[in-house]
Amino acid sequence: MRILQVMPSLNRAFGGPLNSGRAVAEAYTRFAEVHTVSLGSGQDIAWQGPSTMTAYRGFRVLFQNPHVATFSPGLLRHVRRHVHEYDLVHVHLNRSAGLLPVGAMLARRQAPPLVVQTHGMLRPWSGVRSVVDSLATRHVLEGAAVVLTLNPAESAQLSARYDGLSLRVLPNAVAGIDGHGSPADERVVRHAADDQPLILFCARLHPRKGLLTFLAACKILGSDGRRLRIVVAGEDEGMRANAERYAKDNALTVDFVGGLVHTEVERLMAEATVLVHPAPHEPFGMSMLEAFARRLPVVAAPTSELAPLFLERDAATMPESETPEAYARAIASVLDDGALRSRRVARAFDLVHREFSIDALERHLREVVRSVLGCPRSSS
Repeated sequence: MRILQVMPSLNRAFGGPLNSGRAVAEAYTRFAEVHTVSLGSGQDIAWQGPSTMTAYRGFRVLFQNPHVATFSPGLLRHVRRHVHEYDLVHVHLNRSAGLLPVGAMLARRQAPPLVVQTHGMLRPWSGVRSVVDSLATRHVLEGAAVVLTLNPAESAQLSARYDGLSLRVLPNAVAGIDGHGSPADERVVRHAADDQPLILFCARLHPRKGLLTFLAACKILGSDGRRLRIVVAGEDEGMRANAERYAKDNALTVDFVGGLVHTEVERLMAEATVLVHPAPHEPFGMSMLEAFARRLPVVAAPTSELAPLFLERDAATMPESETPEAYARAIASVLDDGALRSRRVARAFDLVHREFSIDALERHLREVVRSVLGCPRSSS
């Protein structure tokens, strides 16, 4: 069986969907032959996936986010010429000038079955922007054999807006984890002896990610006499200047390291003491799962979509509110309570391997393919 995977961007700034595409390719290659095609070229490419890759340059049609406003005739031409060489097409869809035309073409009946994965990027628009959904998004989603959503809330929203969708929740997975690595107790002992813990923020520097809340919490911790290393990793999407100004005004020493490739993120997480992800209403948060897989304690937003699962499994520490003071108390509890830290690291590690591993993703994708194609033949 041959599968074509189509992605909007290979730029590391694309964040979670790029990491998810890498994981999806890894899972598919266990039972099929996969080729990935995407926008992106040169230094933009952050692909370290297991499948073969063809990347095409695009050109900006609007002065907006390049992941949305870039059109690629080469990508469209490649899919049109080669799509019938595949048994199934898996598109990581956003409302972009590059992907919506591809999706519309694939939604035609003569193309192979289309699987659309939304990553929380297609929640229905309202107002003037809803015209895009009426003219383009609707056509693609209603033409798909299966629409894979990030969580039940997104499925409910799409079902209410569009007719006859075959919806299935597909959790993201962490690529490359194998169940090995340093034991939880080893990390606990090492960090308990560290007199200058590394507090890590690892997400796009976008207004909704809670960066200023993170910095304000670190300021509170520092005012209590703690010596901290504060590291902010992520591509700038509008907040870096504000964050740097806040740090300067409050005499806060912060290392802004910019966007990192996957291997650099892994090295940074290996050095960190705790990951703080204060984005309210975060639809998923891949960096939290990557931290779980690397036995790094996590402080997560209590309003994130995964918060109920984290609470049920006792996998992450969550503040009682979204205020900097509450985050400071939550971070302090992780730093100061070795037993708490050890328990949550172990339970988070178990959670990510049971629910968000490549093994789990493979099982989900086999079910998707079986529902679309019947019993597929293996490529091996």
